[in-house]
Amino acid sequence: MRDRLTQPSCANCDHSYFHEESTAVIRKGVRLQPFEHYCLGCKKPRLFRGKDPKKRIPAWCPRRKNPCELRIYGFKSADTWMLHEQLCKSVGKEISPTPHRYEVRYEQTVPFSPHDFWKRCKTEPESELLPVSVTLHEVVEIDDGIRPTFFYKTERGYRIAHGFMPK
Repeated sequence: MRDRLTQPSCANCDHSYFHEESTAVIRKGVRLQPFEHYCLGCKKPRLFRGKDPKKRIPAWCPRRKNPCELRIYGFKSADTWMLHEQLCKSVGKEISPTPHRYEVRYEQTVPFSPHDFWKRCKTEPESELLPVSVTLHEVVEIDDGIRPTFFYKTERGYRIAHGFMPK
């Protein structure tokens, strides 16, 4: 399984717009100049400047949450926890979490992004990173507004839960 956390970009955002026409157009009260890159997620379109990052999302992105939201997902019942434990033992390895077996048990904001958490969880103790302890097989979500990232706690630490998408 892939345990790399990629940085999101504006390339796959619905609000990213490159004006390819050779004439200016007015949209939301702003004149869009030819061959310029705009973000249409704000109240008024915002022009990407030369100093803005080319590949990553700029700090001024209207979708970005600061601070990020933290959610910890635990099992809905002791039976679902027992089923998960037995499945892990019978297979002989950690199985991926199934979203319908989990529910949010804790919510708060945290001052770091998913990427920062991923880097820091490899070197710092968990008690210094998170305000509450996370038990084995629980899922930690850090939502920066761009793309929520899920981390599954295993016996060997955290791994990225790419397929975990709760309702």
